[in-house]
Amino acid sequence: MFTQLLGLAIAATALLFCPKAEGMPSPKGTTRALLINDDISTELALVVDKMREDAIANPTAKVVPVFILSDGGRTSAMAHIINNMRLLKAAGFQLNCLAVVAQSAAYMIWLECDKRSVLPNSKLMFHYPYIVYPYAIGADDAKSMANSLEASRDAFRHMLMAAMENFMSPMDIEHAALTSRTWSGEELCSPRPQFCQITNVVRSYK
Repeated sequence: MFTQLLGLAIAATALLFCPKAEGMPSPKGTTRALLINDDISTELALVVDKMREDAIANPTAKVVPVFILSDGGRTSAMAHIINNMRLLKAAGFQLNCLAVVAQSAAYMIWLECDKRSVLPNSKLMFHYPYIVYPYAIGADDAKSMANSLEASRDAFRHMLMAAMENFMSPMDIEHAALTSRTWSGEELCSPRPQFCQITNVVRSYK
C-alpha cells in the first residue's frame, strides 16, 4: 500500500519543477513547485538557490508547493535549503509541503513549512545528527568533531522543540530523536491536526 501511495505521489509531480525537470509548469495558482526526491545534497541545495531567486524575481503566485520524498542527507545542505525557505517566507511566500517520505534532514526541512501535509501511510522520522567515518582519526580531530556534533545536536533540539513542543511533550520529542522513532502520517498527525494535516489527495496542498 505504501509503495502504491509513493508511486501516486511521484506521478502527481510529473508537471512540477524538480532537480531533474527544471522549467516545467507548476499547478495553477502556485509558483514553481519543488520536488525533494533524493539525498539532501549540495547539488539539491543549489537547485533550491535557483528556485528561490526565480520565485522572488518572477512571482506568479505567493504559494510554493513542496513535495518531499527523501530519507535525508547532509546537514550542511539541509541548513542551506532551510535558509532559502526562510528567505522565501520573509519575501511573503507561503510554503505548503506534502511529505510522503521525510526522514532525518528531510524531516527538518518539512518542519520549516507553513503548512505540513502527509498521507496516512507517509513515513516520518527525526533524529539527532551523527558522524560516520570509515577510517581512524586522532584525538584532536575527534575532540573537534565531538564539539561540532554537540553544537549540531543543540541546534536540532532547538528546531524540534520550537516547532513541536506545543503538540508533543519535550520528553517524547527527546525520546523520539534519540531512538530514531519512525511514524506513519496517521500516527504523527491524527492526534495533532494543528501541527500537520492528513490528506488522501496528493495535490490538496495547493
